[in-house]
Amino acid sequence: MSPKGDDNVMAYISISNPAFPTRPRQRSKWGCLTCRKRRKKCNERRPRCADCSRHSLNCTWPDQGSARISVTVASIESSPPKGSSPSGWKKRHDTSHPLSLVVPPNTRPCGLKSTLEQALFHHFIQDFLPLLVHPEAHPGFSDLHELYATGLQHPWIMETFLAMASLHISQISNSLDTVAYNYYNTAIGVVRRKIESGDVEGTEDWLLASTVFFYLFEEWSANVSSNLMHHLEAAAQLFKLRRARGFSVESSSTTLAFHRVVAESFLYHVATMSLLHEDLNRLSAKFSWADLEYGLNSVPFPDASTTANSPIIGQNPGLYQLMFDITRLSSLVPLQGDDYLEALKYQDELRKWSSTNRVAIDEQGAEFVFSDALYIISLQIFLLKLLYPEILTSNPHIQLLIQRAIVLIRGSLGTTTNSIHLCWPIFILACSIDSPADMLLLKEKLVELWKGSLCGQVRRWATVIGRMWKVKEEMSNKGIVTVDSFNCSDGLDLLIHRKSFLSDLKI
Repeated sequence: MSPKGDDNVMAYISISNPAFPTRPRQRSKWGCLTCRKRRKKCNERRPRCADCSRHSLNCTWPDQGSARISVTVASIESSPPKGSSPSGWKKRHDTSHPLSLVVPPNTRPCGLKSTLEQALFHHFIQDFLPLLVHPEAHPGFSDLHELYATGLQHPWIMETFLAMASLHISQISNSLDTVAYNYYNTAIGVVRRKIESGDVEGTEDWLLASTVFFYLFEEWSANVSSNLMHHLEAAAQLFKLRRARGFSVESSSTTLAFHRVVAESFLYHVATMSLLHEDLNRLSAKFSWADLEYGLNSVPFPDASTTANSPIIGQNPGLYQLMFDITRLSSLVPLQGDDYLEALKYQDELRKWSSTNRVAIDEQGAEFVFSDALYIISLQIFLLKLLYPEILTSNPHIQLLIQRAIVLIRGSLGTTTNSIHLCWPIFILACSIDSPADMLLLKEKLVELWKGSLCGQVRRWATVIGRMWKVKEEMSNKGIVTVDSFNCSDGLDLLIHRKSFLSDLKI
């Protein structure tokens, strides 16, 4: 059972813990940037809102270009992460980097208006982008010439690059928080106006790239809520539209690497965010897996391995498709008819994945292979609960799977800074385990993932897991707890009845 009264264990994951620096809940969506930063209600009165007037604050609005906070390059360089930053922050310029020939360290690249923007773009390419690509990917995916050229051709995309860099730095120091949202809102405003004016067909590569960076911004933001799913749904519609209009990589001016990256990014995010989304049927209606085939089947580097040609996922995309499809079934428990047969089919697929993965571990031993193993085990636990709703965490088969997963986490996982994808299986395991030692291990892993990435999505996962563990603690005291109008007596029940954890957590 979960530990009773163990304040040290339960508090460890709390977002009030210094390992997860807190930010007040956002209370203003369309108000001034000052109120957004302070998470206060804004009456949206221009040029100076009521709250800023009352507190004698500088009232800044998204469309005021002169309102960006003036921060020197020195202030960025002198704000190192206090023991919790990605290792890449220590190295400010690497002459071996593919873009070093394009962006020398002591010059201001074309399209960047100030030394601040130069420093932000430098941080974007040197420190942020490497967090998005797994270490085994082909070096060609790190060739950023095309990305830089796209930013020059479409300035609002450059705004998203600068927004991402500002946001990443602001996880350590709030000094760039307003700057990040200013860039972000400017970019969104430009794209919105282009769509409203009819200048967009929907198949433009720049539009898809913009949408990808919009949901990345929301993913990395440390706010309690985000618009991540809103942008994912927009990307889903774009993929569907591109396929409907006969789009092909041959007709595109961008490289195969671009199409592989955006397709994998979308697949990864819809799969890993599925547990936090309340209406997967609505999302799944906006696209089909066939819409992604042109990108997922692209082989940018024919002489390289399958793994090297997969920049984000690292393996066959089928496992991530399975994650999404299994999670969608969880809203239909108890499964009946075709849904039950579909779940049995998924169970057979997982057995095959498990066999293939064991061979890959023996032959390769790369971290993403161990990550896949953790995903497979977590999916097996999840699917057993969907097929047999009465199954408990004490079931011998469940316990065996948990033990295998814990061994993986204690051993070979989470050693790289782009391991934030582990949050999904960690949530499944968090519902399944009762051992205080195992709970502590998962909490330590979440803190490690936060320190290695500074990704806000890790904090949101921690919030959900913290809420879920409080319910488990209540179960240990009362035996039965009502969750989503259902009587729950076991941690695995919370895999199905999880909406209450998301009640005010807009993903």
